[in-house]
Amino acid sequence: MLKSTSILICFISFFASYSQSKIVNTKTTINEVTVFLSGAEVHRKGKVTLVPGVNELKLNGLSPSINGNSVQASLSNDNLTILSVDHKMNYLIENKYAPRIVAIKDSLEDMALKYKIRESHERVYKEEKSMLITNKAIGGSDSGVDIEDLMEMADFYRQRLTEIETKLLDIVSEKAQITKTITKLNNHLNQLNAKKATHTSEIVIKVSSKLRLVSDINVSYIVSQAGWMPKYDLRANNTTDPIGLTYKADVFQNTGIDWKNVNLTLSTGNPTVNNTQPELSTWFLYFQQQYKKKQFRYGNRRDALANAQYSRNFEENDKPQLYEVQGSSSISKSSANFTQFTENAVNAEFAIQIPYSILSNNESATVEIQKYDLPAQFKHYAAPKLDNDAFLLARITDWGEYHLLPGDVNVYFEGTSVGTSYLNTSITDDTLDVSMGRDKGVVVQRDRIKDFCKTTGFGANKKTIRGYKLIVKNNKSTASELILLDQVPVSSNKQIEVTIDDNGGAKHNQENGQLKWVLNLSPGESREITYKFTVKYPKDKIVGNL
Repeated sequence: MLKSTSILICFISFFASYSQSKIVNTKTTINEVTVFLSGAEVHRKGKVTLVPGVNELKLNGLSPSINGNSVQASLSNDNLTILSVDHKMNYLIENKYAPRIVAIKDSLEDMALKYKIRESHERVYKEEKSMLITNKAIGGSDSGVDIEDLMEMADFYRQRLTEIETKLLDIVSEKAQITKTITKLNNHLNQLNAKKATHTSEIVIKVSSKLRLVSDINVSYIVSQAGWMPKYDLRANNTTDPIGLTYKADVFQNTGIDWKNVNLTLSTGNPTVNNTQPELSTWFLYFQQQYKKKQFRYGNRRDALANAQYSRNFEENDKPQLYEVQGSSSISKSSANFTQFTENAVNAEFAIQIPYSILSNNESATVEIQKYDLPAQFKHYAAPKLDNDAFLLARITDWGEYHLLPGDVNVYFEGTSVGTSYLNTSITDDTLDVSMGRDKGVVVQRDRIKDFCKTTGFGANKKTIRGYKLIVKNNKSTASELILLDQVPVSSNKQIEVTIDDNGGAKHNQENGQLKWVLNLSPGESREITYKFTVKYPKDKIVGNL
């Protein structure tokens, strides 16, 4: 009996020691980061020593912007079993400041001390000045003052007061300079978004081990407060060779943890969007009920006061309207019925082959992604109604294979910066137009033809005639293809009729009234184009924007 009891006690002791978790503070470093357009996936790597039983691995001092649902962990040894992975905030441990922030804070403390020293010196000199002025009387009331003593005392007062006033002016100037420095340091500190300390978070991983061993540990998670924005450099040496496109990214992060010498990957994906495919529900039609006020007839003032809060009744309209409801067969609607979302079917990733360091200071770091030589056709574009200058366009074909995103473009032509443009890749066309800037070599002019511009009466209607002359000239030594745009008005009222009397050979878009000419201009060639239109409308009406 005693032997069985001893065995039971040993078993219970062994089970208790096995079931009790051993806390292991695990040190890991960031070795790889995938940055999305919004957010980033951080990968950490380290080594850990485990003992038989349940081990509780703690990763402390992590970013507070971790998405707890995204945390994943893996171990390199098959004899280990991960029991749970938890993420929680730690409000007791504050995030350590970056070296730059520490230096700024030290400078602020130093400037504050210098300011206080100047203030103390200022008080001392003011007290001395007050003492001298208060005790400037010399001699007695019954006896006079010796002239030599008076001169000596006057020299003393003059010299000492001059020294005090000079010192006070110097102190005021020094205080102003220190205040200016403090303001600059505070502005820089605010820019780094580090004026106040932030808390940290931690990941707790429970691991069951049968043996004492050493294992590699890999942990990944998604953080907010990070992302990248595309931007481009576009360089063209002439209008015949391919243009050079440098695809770059402004990478930023303010997660509270610096990424030092990490393998950086840029992804065009966005893990924050909803990836659930939409499903169509039944589209129901129904009659929309409208409200009408009930009319009351009051016999006297008392009846009117008694019915001041009148009721409303529902009556069907003679002309029912059809409304579309998606997502529910109920008549009641919510904002969800009017919400739309889009998702990209394919994401592109750009793995940077050299290590990068991205500091947690909310300042962007520029990373070059790719360089391309793109075949392009160059054409001129002009809309003289809006701008008298002609613009040089680079028309890029088959641009979809480069996974370009909308972004700002720095444009360089013939080795000179010509300004900035915008790369609009949110289009479905096969050709992407990029403005290379204004080209003064192609001259465009738009004038109203006075002989054609008049308004006449015709019965119950008026007719207003407008005529315009477009003059273009190619002053360049090479031929140019010019896309010339203008427009005629479009009527939004059946009482207003617009008739084109002469379109000048343009291609007319009836939906928006656009007139388009494609002109091939030889070197030095000029052309003149005229077009006319008539607007007919009732005589008693005024069309104000003709």
